[in-house]
Amino acid sequence: MNDRAKTLVMIRALDQAQDFVRELDLDVPVHFAPMVEIAVSKVPLDLSETPIVLLTSTNAVRVLLDVPDLEHCKAFCVGSQTALAAQAAGLVVLQEFGTARQLLDYLRQNHDLAQALIYPRGAQVSLDIGQELRTSGYKIEDPVVYRQNPIPLSEDAKEFMGQGPVVVPVLSENIAIRLSKALQGTKIYDLTLVPLSDTIQHRLIQIPNSQAIVPEKPTRAALCETLRSVFE
Repeated sequence: MNDRAKTLVMIRALDQAQDFVRELDLDVPVHFAPMVEIAVSKVPLDLSETPIVLLTSTNAVRVLLDVPDLEHCKAFCVGSQTALAAQAAGLVVLQEFGTARQLLDYLRQNHDLAQALIYPRGAQVSLDIGQELRTSGYKIEDPVVYRQNPIPLSEDAKEFMGQGPVVVPVLSENIAIRLSKALQGTKIYDLTLVPLSDTIQHRLIQIPNSQAIVPEKPTRAALCETLRSVFE
């Protein structure tokens, strides 16, 4: 019988993983094994003519910290942490959405927001908001301001997953694919995967001694609630 406590294994970029663990606020063991590293791109941004910014990640907000006179800018944000970071940076948050799809649907239904938009984004996106909004008639710029560089799952993490029960939240399709490949042939003791959405779950290849639990909604709040229930 294995007596090791069920452990949360975080495979997000380290800074984001640490923020997430603080928000989750669970008294459980945590093992960090990042499978991605965020690299900021040196892209000059001029927001003087684009007073509405679309923000889907705290990574984009960090880039904006170097942009002067943010106080005149307004933002639509995806996720509570993105909204908080945007407010701390000086932007006026007009509205917060649970998912990027909800933001896209809102803008499609509100064409009175015909001002120019800017969507600073990562190199990899699960939903191409820029292209979708251009198709809908919006004038929008979507510069790539950071890149998500892959990191192989460490051998230490693989060994750890074979020694006791672990819980792994999975927040992107790309990570789901890479994690599945990395764990093929790996001895797993008891693995609970918590993908953010059904779409991400479909990218996970069945792994022996594992199960997947999908939150009721594809939001950070629902993900946290699901994780708390898993550790009860």
